[in-house]
Amino acid sequence: MVLGLWKLWKNRYKLSGSETAVLWGCAALFLHMASEITMLSPAVLGTGALLIALVLPVEEKTLHPRWELGIKIAVTVILSGAAIGVIRADINEIKGEAALSRLQDYALPNSASSVYLITDSRLEAMVQDVERYRPNHPFALVTASRSSMSRGKLELAQKYLEQALERDPGRAGYHWQMAQILSFSGKPAEAAWYRERARQLFPSNPTYRK
Repeated sequence: MVLGLWKLWKNRYKLSGSETAVLWGCAALFLHMASEITMLSPAVLGTGALLIALVLPVEEKTLHPRWELGIKIAVTVILSGAAIGVIRADINEIKGEAALSRLQDYALPNSASSVYLITDSRLEAMVQDVERYRPNHPFALVTASRSSMSRGKLELAQKYLEQALERDPGRAGYHWQMAQILSFSGKPAEAAWYRERARQLFPSNPTYRK
């Protein structure tokens, strides 16, 4: 991207209005993604490649054939990598959604009698299945915590919820759920801290004001 913008300034390539809009839109998107994600993300690299393509020289100002061929190859490779990355991300999202749905059906059954069919080992295996496609996502851990709590496995419920809070410490509902677990575990002082934290995070929720 830096090379492309430098060539744009040096040679004063004239872009149309739409091309200029696309150029600066891609530049803003590139900087945003580079700061929020990683420079090696396919989306970031693909946007950078598009920026380079926009400022390639016009026909009457061609580069040396080797440079032109090299840039075309680089753009093709990067954009192909971006496309593959997007496809893989979509596939993982679908698989992750399916794994989470299976976990919810198993861990939080509609029938009360089905709760007794849940085992800790099977629950953990299903959580790990979700984690494979959705790493660092708290929903599977919260689901496992709720399931463990419904079965009276308070220590296990606390363990899962602590991991969820590490990933999303700003979620008031998780703090409120932790307060409930600690109350049932006979830890009123710790429970009070989590209740207060839930109120601080979501003061307008009437449930947390009780």
